[in-house]
Amino acid sequence: MGNNHKLFEEFPPISKEKWEELVLKDLKGQDYEKKLCWTTLDGFMLEPYYRSEDLSSLNDIDIQPGSFPFTRGNSPQKKWEIHQRITDTNPEKANLIALNAIKGGVNYVCFNASEIKSLQQLSTLLSSIDLHEISVGFFKQECNRYLRNLLTEFAVNNDFDKTKIRGNFEADPYGSILSLGDYPDNPDTIKRRLYELIDTLDTHMPNFRGITIKGQDFHNAGATASQELAYVLSLGVEYLSMLTEQELPIQKITPFMQLSFGIGGDYFIELAKIRAARMLWSRIIELYAPKSDETCKVFIHGETSNFNKSMYDSHTNMLRSTTEAMSAIIGGVDSLEVRPFDQLTNNPNEFSSRIARNVQLLLKEESYLDKVADPSSGSYYVETITHKLAQTAWELFQLIEKEGGFLESIEKGIIQNQIKQTVKKREELVSKKKEPVLGASLYPNSSEKILKSIEVEAINTKIEDSRIERISPIRKALPFEKLRLKTEKHVLAGNKLPIVFILPIGNPAMASARQIFSRNFFGCAGFEIIENARFSTIENGIEAAYKQKADLIVICSSDDEYLQYCKQISGSLSKSVSNSKLIIAGYPKEGIEELNNNGVFDFIHLKTNHLESLSKYQQLFDIID
Repeated sequence: MGNNHKLFEEFPPISKEKWEELVLKDLKGQDYEKKLCWTTLDGFMLEPYYRSEDLSSLNDIDIQPGSFPFTRGNSPQKKWEIHQRITDTNPEKANLIALNAIKGGVNYVCFNASEIKSLQQLSTLLSSIDLHEISVGFFKQECNRYLRNLLTEFAVNNDFDKTKIRGNFEADPYGSILSLGDYPDNPDTIKRRLYELIDTLDTHMPNFRGITIKGQDFHNAGATASQELAYVLSLGVEYLSMLTEQELPIQKITPFMQLSFGIGGDYFIELAKIRAARMLWSRIIELYAPKSDETCKVFIHGETSNFNKSMYDSHTNMLRSTTEAMSAIIGGVDSLEVRPFDQLTNNPNEFSSRIARNVQLLLKEESYLDKVADPSSGSYYVETITHKLAQTAWELFQLIEKEGGFLESIEKGIIQNQIKQTVKKREELVSKKKEPVLGASLYPNSSEKILKSIEVEAINTKIEDSRIERISPIRKALPFEKLRLKTEKHVLAGNKLPIVFILPIGNPAMASARQIFSRNFFGCAGFEIIENARFSTIENGIEAAYKQKADLIVICSSDDEYLQYCKQISGSLSKSVSNSKLIIAGYPKEGIEELNNNGVFDFIHLKTNHLESLSKYQQLFDIID
């Protein structure tokens, strides 16, 4: 045992150049970058592996948690608050939901306070909630003018120490312009009210945050991680400039602000986004020459993404939310909301809300993610992504500032156009199945029906004209969901559901693989899929398809066998399939014209634009909006 330290001497370090030589040899002439590297939507390339020397040029790698620039977190102790948003506006009902959530492990409840106009209503809402132990938040922007006074009065009446009350208001008037299409109030009024809000909190509730910069609005509109970061920073600078111009010192502003981010499915990038946000924010605050590094800290809230969630096969949302929660927690959020898996199709019930809470409780109590301050620190991969993402976001932030800042940029439509360009790229990736959504564009349950459980108008919302171009939430799965819903409406109107008969034959491996592909392909439109064991002859297959009254017959075999089968079908069997469309699963390199001449209607394959193709088939069967 005493000589174990000599083990590493027997295996000298191998240089990166030596590793690259072996990799290139194994690639046998294939392009290294195309085969092994990944270019993100943010525009930077990630290599297949990283080594210690890749960190040599990076700054702040050796800092400790709780030290400037806070990349590794605000404190050496790892902790985050489990947050639940309560949408019910009835104070009595919302209070019961909150108490049940607290009993289930939540320590941060956030209320829709749009209807809270009196002390009695607020008292009902907060009844039996210990404000020394439980953080409280309030959303709906219009409520903040009233609540800050009501909350202080409630605290005095109920013997709560106001300085110990923690939580936040979600005041973000500048950010709301992109959803409203104009300023929510007169710009001078906004400035005055935000000054009063910060001044009141500083005097009465120093642990309560007033301004919440909601990055999730950009995230759920389709923005990339670096765009979300840049827009949040730019929006934050607008507030800082506006408040410091009113002679509020920086140390009296930053404690009352928080950043909020949507947490998506790109596991490491989303993790790095939280780390980069703390780093970049602290660098910005540093320029204001604060008296203490404490002023450079920022409270970060995270909420699981809506962008990548699906209405169909909604239980898969549990899996998505779990990895998103891990990204947020390891990245170091200060509070986290996991949204219920069924929020797109139902009003979340106790079961789905409990599952959402338990995701965090499992990660805390059974995975012990609260025991290590920054578990990703030192990871060559994570540290590299953090700095690349920070650099990309910073460059975009600087471009926005050159245009005059956030407000000027949205007046000119610059930010909106940047998001639209990203959305266009995302839509292309989704339609070609390069970014699949399980249950919607990949492995769908074609028999699932959801039309009766949703408000169709909610997914067809149109943005009306406004002075400033607005952005709105989108979801990756939405184009495929609209396809499925069109099929459901078609059937509910009394029309026939198209029948897809999958005919596997010939080469066993190819027949099986292409049958799976075809089932998934047409299942995404909600058509009826009839699968079969491999047929011994094409005659038996066509006869079975005829008995099932198939609308589409998809032959699944190898490329070199298709022409033989199609000639047989177009000859003696043509009458049996006269009302059916013949589809080939694949795209043979030769004989396409001859296959078409022998009755082939279409080819489906990996390079097919999935969305466009299914739309074409719906039109074929008069399935229209």
